[in-house]
Amino acid sequence: QESKAEQLFAQLPATERENQKGFEALLNIKNSLNRYDDFLNIWQQHPEQRHNAEPVTIAKTVFVLSQHAKAQEAITLVQETLKRDTLSVWQRAVLMNALGVSLNDAGADEQAEDVFTQLIALGAGHLGNRNMAISFYNRALARKWLGYYQEARSDGLESYSWANEASNSHEVGKALCMLGEI
Repeated sequence: QESKAEQLFAQLPATERENQKGFEALLNIKNSLNRYDDFLNIWQQHPEQRHNAEPVTIAKTVFVLSQHAKAQEAITLVQETLKRDTLSVWQRAVLMNALGVSLNDAGADEQAEDVFTQLIALGAGHLGNRNMAISFYNRALARKWLGYYQEARSDGLESYSWANEASNSHEVGKALCMLGEI
């Protein structure tokens, strides 16, 4: 069954549906609806628009690929995108987070820990409290999987602190769950 968003998208003129923004809008609709198979089909069917995709769209694609056991494809995609010299600090941070998660999904936990460490250094002073909480949480996960429990606990506390500062109950809850597991 088609959602209201999909119906509205289908009513747009073909020139708007088929350009770069239309491509990314349709991907965002499918992602929002958790229709990841549809998302990947659209991604695969439009190679001419993939290389111009916005970094946030790339990050969403990386997460969808990882969820479909295509972590290596996700890693390659995000590494290629990180080579763009026009990325803002925020865009680079979004992509680095996606890379770290994909590396974790691929079992490359040491590499993931390194990426999250770089992300935390990059984010200091540039990213908001919620994003810093997410960065510390993800590094805590990588460290936990590596057996570095004391460091994971320290990162979990940092994540909690940043999330609490952001008044973000979702991230606070994740950090508390993490701390309870270590």
